[in-house]
Amino acid sequence: PRGPQFRKPAVTPKDKMKPLFWNRILAPLDADGPMSIWHTMEEADIDVNKLAKTFADTAKTKKLGGSSGAASAESAPKTISTLSRKRFTAVSVMLASLPDVKPLTAAIISMSDEVLKLEQVQQLRMHAATDEELMAMRAAASAASEGGPSLDAADTTLLALADAVPHLSKRLQVWEFLREFDEAMSDILHPMRLVKEALDALTTSTKLQVFLSAVLAAGNYLNGGNKRRGQADGFGLDILAKLSATKGEGGMSLLLFLTYWCMDQLPDFDQIYNELAGVIDVSHAGLDLQYLQGELRLLSNRLKSAVAGVSAVLAGGSAASTGGFKMYAEPKMVKAQQAMAQAESSFQLTLVAFSDAMTYFGIPAKKQGKMRVADFLRPFAVMLEESKQSYNAEESRRAKDERRRNRLNINAAVLAKGKGKRIAKGADPMGAIANAAKNKRTKGKNGFGPSRNFGTIRKNSGIRLVEP
Repeated sequence: PRGPQFRKPAVTPKDKMKPLFWNRILAPLDADGPMSIWHTMEEADIDVNKLAKTFADTAKTKKLGGSSGAASAESAPKTISTLSRKRFTAVSVMLASLPDVKPLTAAIISMSDEVLKLEQVQQLRMHAATDEELMAMRAAASAASEGGPSLDAADTTLLALADAVPHLSKRLQVWEFLREFDEAMSDILHPMRLVKEALDALTTSTKLQVFLSAVLAAGNYLNGGNKRRGQADGFGLDILAKLSATKGEGGMSLLLFLTYWCMDQLPDFDQIYNELAGVIDVSHAGLDLQYLQGELRLLSNRLKSAVAGVSAVLAGGSAASTGGFKMYAEPKMVKAQQAMAQAESSFQLTLVAFSDAMTYFGIPAKKQGKMRVADFLRPFAVMLEESKQSYNAEESRRAKDERRRNRLNINAAVLAKGKGKRIAKGADPMGAIANAAKNKRTKGKNGFGPSRNFGTIRKNSGIRLVEP
C-alpha cells in the first residue's frame, strides 16, 4: 500500500526544537473526496531563524543508551519526588502561579492580602505537605546531601515553606476562613432578611386583608347551604392558588372577579404587587430556614476551629514569626465573632416571625413544625401572580375603552358643530346641492365651471363629509 502523500517538503531544523503537539492533516491534491481549506493553503513566509532562536529546545537531558560521557550526566543530575504522580502534578501547577519561595514565605508570615489572592491561599492550604510527606522529604533531602538524587522543585518548595513558617497549615486555615467569612455570612444573612421581610409584609398588608375578606365573603356565599363548607370564619391558604380554577359565566374566574372588585374598592390596589413582591421572590427561590440554619451552624463550627487555630499559632511561634499574623487575625476574628452572634440572634427572630405568621393565618400548631417557608408562601405567590396578570389585563382593557370613548366624543362634537363651508340654509342641505347642480349655479372653490353630476360637485366644491 502507498504511504502518506506529502505536498510539503521535509524540514530539518539546525537545532532541536520544542515540539508542537498537533494532529497532522494530509491533503494531497490527487486524493478523492471533498476539498478543504488545507488543499489550497500555503505556508506563510515566516522568519525561521527567529523562530528557531525563540523555540529551541535548550533543555539538557541525558540520552537513553547514548555515549555522551560523564560531562552530560553531571550537567543533568537526576531528581526525584516523594509525592504521588497526581499530587506532584497538582502541586507543580499551583507553584507555577505563586511567587518564588522567599517572597511567598514573607507573604504568608505577614498575611499579605495584596500579594496572595484568596484562590492562591486556598490552593496553598489544600496542597500543604502532610506530616508524613514532610518526613519523606526530609529523608530524601538528607540522602541528596550525601550524593543521592536531589529533590524536585515541588518537594523542596513545600519543605521550605513548612520549615520557614511555623504552623503553616493552621495559618493558612485561619487566613482562608477570615477572607471567606464576609461572603459566607452574606450568603446566609441576605436570604434570611428576604424571608423576614416577606413574612412581615404578609402580616401587615391591609390590601391583602381586604382581598382575603373578599375571598371569605365570596366563598361563604358560594358555599351557602353546605353544612361542611358554609358559614366559614376563615379558610385554608391552599385555596388561594385555586381561585382561578373556579369559573363562572363567560369564563370569568373567581380570582378575576375578586380582583375587579378590589380595583373598584381601592384606587391604589395595584400597590399590593409591589408590597408583596418579596413573597413571590422567596417562594420561587425555594428558601428554607432549616437549610439556612444548617449553613449557619457550619460557619459557626468553622469559626470555632479558626479561633483554636489562632491560639495554636500564637502559642507555638516567636514574636517575630507571629507578629504579622496577630495584627491581621485578632481584630478580624473579633469582628467575625460579633457578626456570628448577631446572625444567630437574627435567625431566632426570623424563626419567631415564621411561627407568628403561620399562627396568624391559621396554620395548626401540629403542622407548623413540618412547614417550609417556601411552601407556606407558595399559595400567596400563585394568587398574587395570577391576580397581577388579571389586573394588568383589566387596566389595559379599561384604558382602551377610555380611548375609544374619547374618540367617539370628539367625533360627536365635530358632527354637532359642523365642518367645512356652509353652502345652504334649511333642513335639507343635500337638497340645496342637488338644486344648485340642476340650475348650473354651483362652482368649485377653484372657480371651475358647473358640474354635470353629483360626484363632480362634491369633488370640485371642496365639500367633505365627516364620518362618525
